[in-house]
Order: sequence, then C-alpha cells, then structure tokens
Amino acid sequence: MFDFFLRKIPLWFFAAAILCLHPALFAQDEDGWSGFSSFGFPGGPADGGFAPDSFSGSPFSFALETEMTARAMLGGGYLDGYFHDSRGGDSVFLDPSAKLDFGYASEKTDFRLVLRADRDVLAFWPQDIIGEFTARAYLGDFVLEAGKMKIVWGKGDEVHVVDNFNANDYTNFIFPSYIDRRIAEPMLRLVWNGANLRAEAVYTPVMTADRFAEDGPWVPGPVRDLSGRASSAVLAQANAALEADNAGLLLAALSAADSLVPDTSCFDYGQAGFRLTGTAGLADWGVSYYIGHRKQVSAVWDAAQDLPELGYDRLQVFGLEGAAALGRFNLRAEAAYWMTEDFAGTDPGVHNHSVQWVAGFDVDLPIHNLNVNIQNNGAVVLHGGETGSPLDVDYDAKQRHTNNKIILRLSDSFLYEKLNLELRFLWGIERADFILFPSVRYNVSPELEFALSGMYITGKEDSEFSYWQDNSFVQLGVKYTF
Repeated sequence: MFDFFLRKIPLWFFAAAILCLHPALFAQDEDGWSGFSSFGFPGGPADGGFAPDSFSGSPFSFALETEMTARAMLGGGYLDGYFHDSRGGDSVFLDPSAKLDFGYASEKTDFRLVLRADRDVLAFWPQDIIGEFTARAYLGDFVLEAGKMKIVWGKGDEVHVVDNFNANDYTNFIFPSYIDRRIAEPMLRLVWNGANLRAEAVYTPVMTADRFAEDGPWVPGPVRDLSGRASSAVLAQANAALEADNAGLLLAALSAADSLVPDTSCFDYGQAGFRLTGTAGLADWGVSYYIGHRKQVSAVWDAAQDLPELGYDRLQVFGLEGAAALGRFNLRAEAAYWMTEDFAGTDPGVHNHSVQWVAGFDVDLPIHNLNVNIQNNGAVVLHGGETGSPLDVDYDAKQRHTNNKIILRLSDSFLYEKLNLELRFLWGIERADFILFPSVRYNVSPELEFALSGMYITGKEDSEFSYWQDNSFVQLGVKYTF
C-alpha cells in the first residue's frame, strides 16, 4: 500500500498543483514568469546578484517540466537485472520524469520548492520527491538561506574540485547536467555581499554519500568487486552457522552485513566551509575551505576479518579558483589540496593526500556559431605506493598516481538557435579511457524540445571505465515545459 501511495504521489500532486496554481494567478512580463531570477537562477542573489526591492506583477513563479526518454543499449551482457526484475532480455526502455518548480518572493524574503518524479526516485529514493526546498531572507548586506539545498563552489564549467557539500548521483551514468546530478542537502548558508567581495559560510548537520547503482549496467567496477567479496564472506558465515545449527551466529552474520556501511545521517558527519570571492580588474577570484568527509566509501580488509570495515575518510579541502576574459577566450581554473588523516600515506584504509585541479577555456570561433570548450581535470596522489598492498585504497597495479582527463565540448546552433548540435569528448590520458557523447536538440517551440543523443565508451581492460565498455547507447527524448 505504501509503495502504491508513493508511486501515485507525482500524478495527483502535480495535477492538483496545476489546478491550484492556474496561470491566472501569475502576472507575466516579457521575459516569462516574474521573480524567477530571485530563486537561484543566473542573475539572482544566489549568483551574487541583487535582492529584489520591488515586484511588478505576481510574487509567485511556477514551472512544470515533463520529459520522456527512450534509450536503446547497444551491447554487452550487463542488461540482466537492469529493470530490477527478470526481463533481462529487454534492451530498450522508457524513462519518464517530471519536475515542478514553485517559488514565492516578497521584498525581504523568498521561497523555492522543487518536486521531482522519475523511476529511481519513486522506487528507491522517495525522500527525493522533494528535490529542493529553500527559504531565503534578505537582511541588509546579508542573505540567510536554509532548507534542502544545492550550492556550487568554483569557476570550472560543470567540473569542479572545490565543490564538496553536495553528493553526486551516479546511479544512471548518462552525464546529466552538473546541477541535476547533485543531491540536495539539509543546509544553512549565510552570505555577505560587499562592493567587490562576497563571503559565504555554510553548514550541513549531516552528509549524503555518493550514490551508485547496485545492479544493472552502471555498477562501478570497485563497487561490484567489493559487493561480490562481501557477499561471499557473508554467505560463508551463514552456511557455517546453518551447519552448526547456531541461530545466534546466523543473526550475527546478517547483522554485520547490514551495518557495514556507516550511517552518515548524524552530527558526526556534519560539514562546514567558508568561501571568499571577489573581482580584481578583469579577473574573478576565490579562496575556500571545506571540512567534512569524502563521499565515496573506503574499504579496510583485515586478514583476521571476513568482512571489510567501511568508512568515509575525514577530509579538509583548501581551494583556489579564478576566471578571466582574455580577448575571445574565457579562462577558468580551480586548484585544491585534499587533506585526509593519512599524512604519511602508510594507512591502506585511508586515501592519501592529493592535489587536484581544473583548468580550461572556451572561445567563440568566427565559424558560424561554433563554441569550443576545453578543460583538463587532473589529480596527483601524494606518497602513492607507500604500502605496496593491493588492498590499499590508493593502489594502482601500474603505479599510476596521476589521473588526467581532457574534456572537449563543441557546440553550434542553426535555424535561429532552434537546432543545437553538441559533441562532448572525454579522454583519460593515463588510463586510455575514451567517451564520445553527441547530441542534437531541436526546439519546436519555447515549450517543446526533441533530442537525439548517444554515448560510445571504450578503453583498455584496466581503464577507469572498463566495466562500462559494453554500455554504449542511443536515446531519443522529448521535453515539454509548461
């Protein structure tokens, strides 16, 4: 009954919202719904813009976005279990989704609520039906925000190394936009806006870890290996308990398996940070500090234990960021020192310190509307290979302690920007990964869009994405925004 209720929520809720929030309640200006820039969209206070002093028209804003995608997987045997049932032979599936964005703004406060509905949210993460919830108050030069929020730190273009508060959702590795794959977090933020400076302090009482698929074609290699090894250990303990007719030992084995992953919804996993940004001439700059935990689990295997000890490394990040316009070129960069508790690199269960960076540019070429965007996302692990153990969380069989990726994006538009072509390319230099992601989008009208896209993945057997080499696909989608 509860599962039925959750599955019906978006249908009746969105229908009721559309009826209650009839367009007659809203006054539209020439750019669409008035007040939208006040709720974290470009130009609003969340981007360093202005707090609204006056309002023309209704203080309400409302948008409903619906999308249907049909995806065809092109190869491999990982389709078994993809639908979480026995229909492993199916290679084409439909992925419907809906998002309702509602806001209200007054002179001193505003509010935003985002509701989401898709297959994974309804089946596995019903708490994410409320995708975002933000209440904001304007207090002179200060802005106070609280709720279930997403924030972005850094100057990179959808690639960051100083942005650590929100976790990523990798359950469907289709490279959605950066902000869409982030998971909103209960958060409190205080922002001070000066003439050429902006300071922000952030606190979250708990932490959400990165999400990965548990079955189907998008399970990461390390997760698959860890799950297989842990499952074998639990099965061996359970069989031993059954053979000994020891119910207590059986319950202990099952309990140990259930408690492997730490519960991060407690104050021990709170996060905090401070960021200062400003402008100097033609350049924007920023410095930041974050203290919390890594959002991907580390496994410690002890020879005396059948099951691993899992944990999230304590983490501090010291970050720098900058951006500038130089002629036709828009330059951007981030650099960060990721500091864990393993200063010497001798603890196999804790990640070593590392230096990470993003550096790149984009430029509009004098060829039609062609834009070229190139970024390097890199990292170097300090004291790599100190333990020499294959069980070290930083172990690499080929002693590769750097990881550089080149990310290229080519985009152009035609027919008065109704037809948009894009080609994204990722190349992992050290591990020879190769991912190609072409897409074609056509806007029939401002509300209706059709999209044809696909992904081709390849690489060496020991590459970072080797587990997904059979996961190439093509997909067709249609999106309508009310």
